[in-house]
Amino acid sequence: MRIRRPLIAGSVIGCALTLGMSQPGWATPVAASMSVTAEASLGGPPSTTNTSSDAWVTLLDPLNVTPSVTVLGDGGISLTVGGVGAASWGAGGNSGTVQFTGYGWTTTNPTGAQVPQELATLNSGGPDWTYQFTADGDGTFAMTFDVTGFENTFGLWGWNIGWDGPGGGEALINNPHGLKPDHSDDPTQSGSFTRSITGGDTYTVSLFNNANISGIFPDGFMDGTFEFNIRTTTPVPEPGSLTLLGAALAGLGILRRRKKA
Repeated sequence: MRIRRPLIAGSVIGCALTLGMSQPGWATPVAASMSVTAEASLGGPPSTTNTSSDAWVTLLDPLNVTPSVTVLGDGGISLTVGGVGAASWGAGGNSGTVQFTGYGWTTTNPTGAQVPQELATLNSGGPDWTYQFTADGDGTFAMTFDVTGFENTFGLWGWNIGWDGPGGGEALINNPHGLKPDHSDDPTQSGSFTRSITGGDTYTVSLFNNANISGIFPDGFMDGTFEFNIRTTTPVPEPGSLTLLGAALAGLGILRRRKKA
């Protein structure tokens, strides 16, 4: 009986190549952080601030921020500025979710006294959230966004997406102040943001909120949910597939040596 052993080795090689080449590459996480400063004043400066920050100690750890500040005025008036932010990552840093809840301000006036000029802001120049990663292959970074405004949305302009790669970021300001006849703003909108990535390059994506008022205004809040996925199209063999391929090649070499003998 003639045994076709080389065909067995060939089948193993084909299996290893198929398994390795069918899997997409992943992002390699580098760093991530969140930081938001709440600022408030009644009757003009000076203002009071509170900064809440979090950053990775261990890769892919969840991040949380709770910026909040309250200032008191005459007649029992108080102004509170703040919100809650949270970020999480999927396996390998290839996906994740960032949620901002209740970003805005509220005024308490139990006696009905005249409210002095208010100053409220949550954007202090830096990003609310940032994520840096290295692309394991050519592909795309895609982020969906869903922003909703509540009550009086004056001064709540949503978030901007920052991107340091080709194409740049995107401003998610739905109704910039002054463009509507009643001078109102409304951050409510949803959509997607997509950019190409190149294998081996490192990218930083970030989110900046646009929330600030100066004057006398009622309560207002906004929520934002951002979900991202990183997909590479360059075939990247998995470690297990490479091991299988190596074993198959070694087996093929043994069979060839036996044949010569």
